[in-house]
Amino acid sequence: MNTSSAGGAAFMVPSKSRLVQLRAASAPSDRDEPVGAKLASLAIAAQQLDAITREAVTASRDAGLSWSQIGAALGVSRQAAHQRYGNA
Repeated sequence: MNTSSAGGAAFMVPSKSRLVQLRAASAPSDRDEPVGAKLASLAIAAQQLDAITREAVTASRDAGLSWSQIGAALGVSRQAAHQRYGNA
């Protein structure tokens, strides 16, 4: 993971290779794939993205970032960030 910043708050960003893995794992292999299968693929991608975000939040907290900084980086309030990722 790399460190980035948004609004003055530093946070951990998944590496490009991790994002490529996510895209490859969730990309439909066939354009004629049924809509239900595409939705299932999107659900899996959403779960994987949530896991990556949790990893980044944990790394950010370990690096000393406040919930306000994490919330700003995620585009949510500190309370929303803590409520969603406080147990990460």
